Amino acid sequence: MGHRANYVIVDRGEHRIHYSQFGALSLASDPLMGPEQLESYIGGPGGTRACRRGRLPRISTPKT
Repeated sequence: MGHRANYVIVDRGEHRIHYSQFGALSLASDPLMGPEQLESYIGGPGGTRACRRGRLPRISTPKT
């Protein structure tokens, strides 16, 4: 089973999606590492696996 989590890094409109089988266990406290260390953990070897990269779609909100 595991405690799956997806991490998304967005940089200048490009996104990278990473997957961790046990990432949900520490998901609430991961941002406390700070942005540089968290990005290093997410993108580093053994931390997570890269799933996908590309551009995020534009999301338009309906006019009310």
